[in-house]
Amino acid sequence: MKRLLLTGTMVLCTAALAFAAMRSSNSIGQDRGEWHPDDRYYLVQLSNQTQLHGPDGLVWVKQGFDEQQGQTVVTRYADGRADLIEIYQDATLLRRQSGAAITYYQYSSDGLLVQTTHVIDGRLEEARLYGYDKGALATILSVSDGRSNLRTFGMLKDHVYYAYSDAEGGQLFTTFAKGRTISEYWIGEQKPENLTVTTYDDGAFSILRKRGDEEILQQYDAFGLLVSSKYPSYLVEYKYNESRVLIEERTIEAGNKVTSKTYREGKLVESTEEAGGRIVQSTRYNEDGSSVQTLYTEGRRYADVTYAVDGKRVLSITYY
Repeated sequence: MKRLLLTGTMVLCTAALAFAAMRSSNSIGQDRGEWHPDDRYYLVQLSNQTQLHGPDGLVWVKQGFDEQQGQTVVTRYADGRADLIEIYQDATLLRRQSGAAITYYQYSSDGLLVQTTHVIDGRLEEARLYGYDKGALATILSVSDGRSNLRTFGMLKDHVYYAYSDAEGGQLFTTFAKGRTISEYWIGEQKPENLTVTTYDDGAFSILRKRGDEEILQQYDAFGLLVSSKYPSYLVEYKYNESRVLIEERTIEAGNKVTSKTYREGKLVESTEEAGGRIVQSTRYNEDGSSVQTLYTEGRRYADVTYAVDGKRVLSITYY
């Protein structure tokens, strides 16, 4: 049975159709251009909401709410399904929730999707990590319920390829320019990338990546958040707030050298370098893109250097 809110919306919609924009659509609500009276699905775009109508009447109502941290879009379904709640920041999707199921989206500094984390009732259901080659999607690593698999694909000069591998083995498909496809199969450890995934009872997991002689160990918690990356010569630790946003990053190197970076609302605001337990320098990053670097000697501040937006030109130097 349709909810009262949606029933009321249908009545209001009928009265307001003359003032609404109507667009042709399909069953998933895509805008397909100019509306025609014989369209099976169509969108009704009002000033404060968008509605999808189908052969049996109203399908859903979608409404956006502007908030300080971004925009929330709520989709309410006429068939009684749980509301779909989507949270955006600068038009980038950060979170989708339907009932107890939540999916989080994380991006690189240049806007590429690097991880999706699917949680149900607060427990990690699946995490997917995305890898890129020259800006093009090249790998997808999926971890769920104690299992993992790796998909690799791309295009070379005269062929495209797709590979799938898990703990049991894998298969590789290569298609050449004239359409011929070659299939290869293997069992065991022979994989396109030397990668080992270990899962734990609490839902956490780790990824060991081997690149030549170099090994990189990445640790993820039960919520799918990267908490540490261990490289041959240094360790990086990450901390997040309750909204899963990165707030601190610490890099620990040999010789007791520590670099700490502080983030606010996803933006780098301060970094500090220490050696032997003493602060060496710190940098504050201003909203206009300029920065102020403070230098220390024997743990005492002795100069502030202000840099322009390009990070190269020195605007001023103040000594203490």
